[in-house]
Amino acid sequence: MPPSKLRKKTKVKLRDEGVAGERPPRRDSGRKRGKKTLQRERPTAPARERIYSRFLAMVSHELRTPLNVILGYTDLLLEDAFGRLSEAQEHPLRRIRNYARELSALVTAILDVSQLEAGRRPLARSEVQLPLMLQELAAETQETYQRPGLHFRWRIEGELGPIWTDPQKLKVVLRNLLGNAVKFTPRGSITVQAATRQEGVEVRVSDTGIGIPQEALGVIFEPFRQVEHSTTPQSGGAGLGLYIVKQVLGLLGGTITVDSEVGRGSTFCVWVPQGKTPRKARPASARGTGRQRRERSDRRRSRSQG
Repeated sequence: MPPSKLRKKTKVKLRDEGVAGERPPRRDSGRKRGKKTLQRERPTAPARERIYSRFLAMVSHELRTPLNVILGYTDLLLEDAFGRLSEAQEHPLRRIRNYARELSALVTAILDVSQLEAGRRPLARSEVQLPLMLQELAAETQETYQRPGLHFRWRIEGELGPIWTDPQKLKVVLRNLLGNAVKFTPRGSITVQAATRQEGVEVRVSDTGIGIPQEALGVIFEPFRQVEHSTTPQSGGAGLGLYIVKQVLGLLGGTITVDSEVGRGSTFCVWVPQGKTPRKARPASARGTGRQRRERSDRRRSRSQG
C-alpha cells in the first residue's frame, strides 16, 4: 500500500476514536499543566519577604547561643576564674573576645533588620532619663571599646528632663552610632553631647576619624553600603548599622543628620521628640456612680441656662 494512503487511513482512524469536533490531545499538555500548577504555587513577593525574614531571624537566634557561650567562657578565662593566665595567654584570648563581639554585633544587626522589615518591632514607650542612659552607655563603652589612643568624652548641656520613648530602641540607635564612630576612628576622640532642642532632645556623636566623602553621604543609610577609603583598610561589618539607626528613628518619630569632612571626622546628630506622658485615669470611685455623674451634668446645664 502506498505511504500516502496509509497516512490518510491513520488520520481517519484518529478522528473516529475521538469525540466529534475535538482535536486529539497533545503529548506535552500534561507538562504545560504542571508548569501552570508550579506557577500558581510559587510564593508572591510579600510571601517571599516573610520567608526571608523568618529565615534570618532563625539563623540569627541559632548563632547567638554559641556566641554567648564563647563570650562567657572567654570573659571567665580573662578574669582568672580557672587560674592565673600569663600575658602570652591573655593576648590571643582578648583577640578571640573582640572578634566574637564583632560577630555578635553583626548577628544582632541582622536580627534587627529582619524584625524591622517584617514589622515585628512594636514600640514599648516609657519614661526615659537620658542622663542615666548615657551613664550606662559610658560604662559599656569603657568595657567594650576602650583602647590606647582613643578617648571618649560625655557632655550634657543644661538640664535634661525625662522623655517618653522606647528606651531599648533608643539604646540601639546610640550603640550603633558609637560603634560606627569607633570603627572609623583608629586614634583620636569620640564625643557624645546631649541637649534639649525643639520639644525634644538632641544627641550628637562626633569623632575625629577618617571622615566620609561628600558624594557618599547620600548612600550611607542604605543597607549593605560601606564607604571605601583608599587610605584605610576595610573596616569590617555588613553595612547595616546606619540603616538600622534610620529605620528605628523613623519608628520613634526622630530624625538624623550627618556632617562630615574627609580627614577631620564626622558628626551624627540625632533628634528624638520629648513625647507626651499619658495622663493617669481617675479611679471609678473618684468619678462617682452613673447617677451622680448625671446629677452633676444636670446642675452644670441648669447653671449655664440660668
